[in-house]
Amino acid sequence: MEIFSAPSDQARLITTLIATFVALMIVYLTHYFNNKRSRNEIRLSKLEEIYRASIKYRKNAKNLLMIPSVMANRPTVSENNMEAWYKYADAKEELEIIILLHAPFLEKHLKPMDEIIRRATVSKKIGDAPEGVTDNYRGYNKYFYSNLSEFDGRLLTVIRQYA
Repeated sequence: MEIFSAPSDQARLITTLIATFVALMIVYLTHYFNNKRSRNEIRLSKLEEIYRASIKYRKNAKNLLMIPSVMANRPTVSENNMEAWYKYADAKEELEIIILLHAPFLEKHLKPMDEIIRRATVSKKIGDAPEGVTDNYRGYNKYFYSNLSEFDGRLLTVIRQYA
C-alpha cells in the first residue's frame, strides 16, 4: 500500500501544498505591511509631538524677544519679564527632552536638529551670542530665527518623508 501512488492523490497533495504556501505568504505579507504601517504611524506621532513643542518654543522665544528690555539690549531678569523667561525655559526644556527621548528612534534626523536648537537659544545677555553675531538686538534676533527656521525646515522634511 503506497501513499499518494494514484495520480489523483498526487494532484491533491500538490494542490494542498500550493494552497498552504499561498495562505502562509498572505499571512506573512499582511503582517509585514501592518507592522510597516504601525511603525510609520508611531514615527509620525513622535514627529508631530516634536513639531508641537517647536511651535511652543518659537512662540515663547518670540514673546521673550519682544520684551522692551531685551529689545533695548538690556535683557535683565526682572519681575516684569520673569514669567516670560520661565515660559521660554520650560518650552526649551520640553523640546530638548522630546528630542532626547526620540533621538534613538529618529537618530539620523534629530542629531543635527539638536545642535541647531543649541544654537537657537536666547541667552540672558545678547552679548553671549556666538562669535560672528552682532552684539545688538537685530543681529541676535536674525541669528536666532535663522537657526529656528533651519530646525523647522529639517523637521518638516522628515515629516514629509514619513507622511
